[in-house]
Amino acid sequence: LTHNKPGFGLSEVLSTYQCLDHVIFSLLCGRPVLVAGSAKMEAEIIKIVNALAVFVPRTKRKAHAVLDWTSKPLRITDLVKLKLIGVCRPDRRSLNAFIPSTIKKSCTIVDIERRTIVAPPYQGQFIAPLLSKKKVLRSDVQLLAYIEWWLMDMLDKSLIFFHSFCLGSAGSILFSQSPKEQQDAYRDHVAGVMAQLGVRDSDCEIVEYLTELIKLSKLESHVWQGAESGSVVCPLNIHHKICENFRC
Repeated sequence: LTHNKPGFGLSEVLSTYQCLDHVIFSLLCGRPVLVAGSAKMEAEIIKIVNALAVFVPRTKRKAHAVLDWTSKPLRITDLVKLKLIGVCRPDRRSLNAFIPSTIKKSCTIVDIERRTIVAPPYQGQFIAPLLSKKKVLRSDVQLLAYIEWWLMDMLDKSLIFFHSFCLGSAGSILFSQSPKEQQDAYRDHVAGVMAQLGVRDSDCEIVEYLTELIKLSKLESHVWQGAESGSVVCPLNIHHKICENFRC
């Protein structure tokens, strides 16, 4: 396992920091994650970002979704592309003052120096068993092999959801009912398919986000190209969720 490969150092990071299930959940459902600290923490932040990069879903044309270190002020448009960012906080400015409020509301923030995480709480069944494997799979190679299998299982569920719902009976909901009835029918149908897959609570958000990436990957060759060669114009999805503070 090479030094710059996504996931390098993951075993050490999972053993050093707590409550990372909330961070992993954010990454797997497309919520941008900022790992922040002062310049003296650069090496540690780069290590954490590189380790967690294995949990960043991406499409083929949007492979560069991780920025391991930047001292430039972030803009809201950066969140279209970047999903995991190592942020350098200026020495004389607090993190709250350095990161714009619009970005803070849209991102999960890991403050390495204060050892705090601000994130939507994860309430699901899939990530905890994954993290428990760190006790028996002590090397990165062993742990990443298991994570690869685990991610494939999540992708399988997303593919089933995509074909049974998105390409199945969802279309009839849009054309046969009023907007209010559409919303209720949509939620009921999603809940029914998720229940058949054994997916509940926060894990539904992961499956729905992976399904969205599957849809985008199938549409990429048919949509408008961006200014960057080989890029695809993607919408900026802003989700302001209720967050909690965790000690890490």
